[in-house]
Amino acid sequence: RDRVRRLLFEAANVILYRTKTPSRLRRWAQAIALRSGSWKARVALARKLATVLFRMMRDGVVFEPEPSAG
Repeated sequence: RDRVRRLLFEAANVILYRTKTPSRLRRWAQAIALRSGSWKARVALARKLATVLFRMMRDGVVFEPEPSAG
């Protein structure tokens, strides 16, 4: 359980600071970082990632970073 938490936190860190690919998750976390600081933004993003991953496993869907228009 602790390892999963660490990996989710590291994934949040990578999304926020190491990638330059625009995504809705990244913009959402950056807005939190401006309001409340980077630590809270990383924790919030890690929690959101956990929720997204859980729902993907439950529903059997593939992650799409940006929904396709059309």
